[in-house]
Parts: sequence; structure tokens; C-alpha cells
Amino acid sequence: MAADSWHVLRLAGDDAEELERATTEAYERLRKPNASFADLRRPADSQRHRRVVLCQTVDDAVTTLRKQPSRFVRTAEAPRPAPDRIGFMFPGGGAQHAGMATQLYEREPVFRGHFDDCARRFRDALDLDVHACLDPDVALSAMERPPLGLGSLFATSYALAQVWLARGLRPSLLIGHSLGEYVAATLAGVLELGDAVRLVALRAQLMDGLPSGEMLIVQLGHAGLEPLMRPGVSVAAINSPTQCVVSGHVEAVRALELDLAQREVTVRRLRFGAAAHSELIEDVLDEFDRLARSIRTRPPSIPVVSNLSGGWLSSAEAIDPSYWTHHLRSPVRFADGLAAATGAGQVVLLEVGPGTTLSTLARQNGVSPDPVSSLRHPLDPRPEAAVFALSSGELWIRGVDVD
Repeated sequence: MAADSWHVLRLAGDDAEELERATTEAYERLRKPNASFADLRRPADSQRHRRVVLCQTVDDAVTTLRKQPSRFVRTAEAPRPAPDRIGFMFPGGGAQHAGMATQLYEREPVFRGHFDDCARRFRDALDLDVHACLDPDVALSAMERPPLGLGSLFATSYALAQVWLARGLRPSLLIGHSLGEYVAATLAGVLELGDAVRLVALRAQLMDGLPSGEMLIVQLGHAGLEPLMRPGVSVAAINSPTQCVVSGHVEAVRALELDLAQREVTVRRLRFGAAAHSELIEDVLDEFDRLARSIRTRPPSIPVVSNLSGGWLSSAEAIDPSYWTHHLRSPVRFADGLAAATGAGQVVLLEVGPGTTLSTLARQNGVSPDPVSSLRHPLDPRPEAAVFALSSGELWIRGVDVD
């Protein structure tokens, strides 16, 4: 991040009282004339009571240390023992929004380089410039359509992952949600970047040409939802014990929406311009399958959680030419995937992409420690660069060191 941007101060103590003394000491040191951040003590790795303070200048730090506003300060006790695993989570369609990652693109050379590389590849495959997503004024309708929506989401998540890798993070596992699994597969070496872009581009083109459909987020678990399903509607995702996504023909989805409202079930439209993972997809599966079978895939070099099974992606599945075709039609078993990811011991999950959707779903699934989001929710008024800087501090609070 640029030198004139955001700083994250790290404070720690062996207990809560010592942490408060360290905070007071930092405040007093920075109040002195000509003080600098270099005047602060570096906390010991063994100190588990931790606090991070987000600021831009020394004067800003003094004010924040005195007032400790919740938007710019985080305090917690790091797990003991410290987690020895970190998992990257990559969001799917619906997470994209206008202006996502604009400040990262402007300030972070690693992000910009990898985003530009993806953009060049999508331009060749889609005749479309995914840089358009960086404009906060780009039309919502354009971001909801699969070509720009999925292309920009892949480019953003992939480039952001490269930033975290450059900062020393080495994920022990990767899990994506729908489109996000393409990013996970690319980082794990299952797909080459160019092949992943070709698959995402064709996926987006085919979905963009489908008959009108809708997707609906339903606050019901799968067992409660299944008896209410009707022809023309498919379960697109099983996200948590209390949330599923349905997808299908407009009329059928709206009829289900009315039925659910009468039962006082909370629902919300998913802002995505196609009925993903529904029967509407079936007419384009053969064309997608032809491309998928022409691409060479490899076993994962990093463990990947499969949306298809909700378990670990096996070597046989990774090299199966039909895997991505089934993935396109089948429901996303994200709740099962989170259970697999967290079932082998403590892991810190980091959402690598726009928004906070997957972090929220992880909390709904009872994941601990609390997951971390790299970027802000589109309604969060904080600068994006501030949220990204704070995310590294939140990782440190959870026992994960990052440059």
C-alpha cells in the first residue's frame, strides 16, 4: 500500500490490563513533539491480548487511541495455540459491485498487474473490458449481467489473492462459492489461468443468453425448504443451516417467493442477471462441456473444497473432464464445504474478493475464530483501502502474521 495511505498499529499485552497499559504508552509516545510510528514498541509474538488501530497520520493515531472508535479499532484475545492454517474463501456471482477494488487498483502494484493480466485475457475472450467495474458509476444493470459481473469478479478475486501471497500468506486450503471455485482451482494449479478465463468467459456468455430467470436468497435450511419447492425452481446453493438460494424461471420463483412471504419466511432477490445452477442451464451444458473437455486439468497442489460434493476435491475429480459441467448445473454445497474446511482443526478463513458475503455465511455456520473480510461491503462508508489495511490487522489479532 502507498506510504501515504493507512497504517495499522499493533498493541499487545500478556493480559487485558497490560494491553491497556500498552495502549496508554503508545498514546503518550505519539503525543510528543516530532513523534513517529517508529517510536512504538513492537509487541512480542507470545502476547495474546491484542489490539490494532487503523490510522493515516500520527495525529490521527493519537485521536483514535483516545476515542477508540469501533470502525478503526479491533481488540481480541488471540487463540491459544495460534492457528497453523489459513483458508482463502472466494465469493460467487452477486458479490460484485460497481467500484469494487478501485483503491486497490490505484495503490497496489501487485493487484494492478494481475488484474490487468486478467483483463487482457477477458478482452480477448469476451470482447469486453472488465476495467469497467472499477468505475463506481458503472450501471448496476451492467454489473449484474454475467459477462462483466463474472469476469470482473474473477479478476478481482484472483488479483487480490496474489496480493496476499506477496505479503507472505500461504493458504492451507481454498474454498470458493460457485464462480469462486474457478479462482480456487487456478491458485491450486488445477486450471491454468488462461484456461480458467476461457471457461469463465464461456460460462458468462452462455448464461447471458439464457431465458429470463431469477435467484432468491431464502432464510430457511434445506430440510425446511425442500417440501416447498415447485416445478421450475431449483435449489442453487445450500449456504448454512438457515439459508439457501433458489433459482429458476421468473414466474415459478416469484410464486415461491409469494408462498414464502405468506409463511413469514424472509427472502431477498439475488442481484445477478441469470438463473445459475437451475434447469435453465441445461440447454447450454453441451456447449460448455465441449470446452471443458478440451482443457487439461491437474490434481490440486493446495487442498480445495468442492462445491459439488461439499468435501475435498480429489485428484480424480480434478482431472475429470466433466467436473466443471456438473459444477455449472449442480447446487453449491457451501455449508458442507465449510464443515470440511474447518473439521480438520483450527483455521482462520479469509474472504478474498469483494464484500462480506462468505464471512457472514461462515458465521452462520458457527465457524471460529471469526472470519476476516479483505474488502468492504458496498454499503460500508469506510474507504476501501482502510478496510483492506485493517484486514491484515484482524489476521494478526487471530494469530496470523502477515507483512
